[in-house]
Amino acid sequence: MLSGCVPQTEGVLEKRDIVEKWSPQDWREFDRWIKANAIVGSLLAAGLFAMAVASVPSAGPADTAAAGHSSGTELTTASSR
Repeated sequence: MLSGCVPQTEGVLEKRDIVEKWSPQDWREFDRWIKANAIVGSLLAAGLFAMAVASVPSAGPADTAAAGHSSGTELTTASSR
């Protein structure tokens, strides 16, 4: 009567069952796969970081001087056209 409530695990492979059967060559291939994925992930992360740093506006001395002396007429003349 309670057989429907009990989970059936017959015929189900679990990770530990698969991993226990790996040969040394399988482990070497898995380690290579993990290292390759770590390298690719690191390169992608470095690229994202470089893009983030490149997109940050830098305010040098010339930029701050120009911003301080701006009268805002550039915007009014461009919008009046």
